Amino acid sequence: MPSMIYDFSKIKNRVRGIDLKEGESKVETFKGIRVEVIRLRHGKNMMLHFGFIIEIGNRKILHMGDSSGKPEVVVNELKAYGFPGRRIDIAFIPYWYLMKSEYAKIIKQLIKAEHIIPMHVAVIGFGQTIPGILDQIKTHFPQAIIFSKEMEKKTL
Repeated sequence: MPSMIYDFSKIKNRVRGIDLKEGESKVETFKGIRVEVIRLRHGKNMMLHFGFIIEIGNRKILHMGDSSGKPEVVVNELKAYGFPGRRIDIAFIPYWYLMKSEYAKIIKQLIKAEHIIPMHVAVIGFGQTIPGILDQIKTHFPQAIIFSKEMEKKTL
């Protein structure tokens, strides 16, 4: 098993620190890949937490990380970053936003992604999804792309 302790000196030139206030974003470009870092709420406190809007070629990908908050807070945050006026092709959304009607409505109205991929799906032990989660997601997002195996690949 590989050690979880790494020699930071080997990667320090590839690591960038960032600190954003609410509503702020920062754009970086790495080898032609544009990454916009946005600050999203994580729980009740405004813990330092980021989401990413990544442009690769002609695709735009939203990764919301562990974003969480009350529906009205999520709406305000997304609007602060230009949603629904932004085109998103693929959105990686925490599963808890995809299970409940009030959040599903926000995702559909503001993000309007061509493809939705649930992430951070709760599991029991190694790889067994908690019963009912995927069914609830499919109720609101029948076309959601579900990965059920480690390192599974899908073509969009």
